[in-house]
Amino acid sequence: MLKMIVSLLKSLSNETSPWQLAFAVSFAMIFAFLPDFTLLSIFVLFVLLSFRINLAMFLLSAGFFKLFIILFDPLMAQFGEMFLSIENLQPLFDKAYNNDVLRLFHFNQTLVMGSMLTSLLLFVPVLFLSKFLIVKYRTHLLTRLNKLHLVQMLKASSALRWFIK
Repeated sequence: MLKMIVSLLKSLSNETSPWQLAFAVSFAMIFAFLPDFTLLSIFVLFVLLSFRINLAMFLLSAGFFKLFIILFDPLMAQFGEMFLSIENLQPLFDKAYNNDVLRLFHFNQTLVMGSMLTSLLLFVPVLFLSKFLIVKYRTHLLTRLNKLHLVQMLKASSALRWFIK
């Protein structure tokens, strides 16, 4: 866990693209919002691994989002139920449910549908917000942190350099 945090801090402070880190946060949000161990969450992992994103940022962000998602599950289930009960979309949902492959994604469950829709709606705002925060961190906070005596001591420490390897 500590190596993952060190890896994340390295990528936040080096020349890793802010967009790469921001996409990791956004995909982590989608992954964390979905119920655990569904085919849809595995599909999101495959999509994630096909792009070049920072895995440390993804894993830590997913853990962060998972902490708070429990509070919003009832709202997302209501949102999913509201969407699944739209009369005009019933033929589409019937066809999807009757398809053997699509049925494995559990789109007919209110929590899965609500979580997927919520995460897709929030994907772009989270992407831009996280990119903005990463740039602000690099321009303002990182320069102040590097000036701290404790940080300079840690960077000079041979034990820390050995641990990071």
